[in-house]
Amino acid sequence: MVGGMNAERQRLTSCEAWDPRDPAGWRALPPLAVPRSSAGVAALHGRLYAAGGGASDDVVHASCEVCAMAIRFTLSSSPCPT
Repeated sequence: MVGGMNAERQRLTSCEAWDPRDPAGWRALPPLAVPRSSAGVAALHGRLYAAGGGASDDVVHASCEVCAMAIRFTLSSSPCPT
């Protein structure tokens, strides 16, 4: 799970991963640099990418964040072209 919204429609920075092979199941990942909802998310080569997503009801992020899950760090990218 990456970002999202709470009941008050506030965007979230929380990130969690679920591994069905791990008895603990869910584990926390480093938080996003900015709160996002409805971001595009993909996992590739041990990294989790979160692109775009809502900053508010009428503003969309033009950025991407990367989390290297094995070593637990995040990077922010340059703004995405619009």
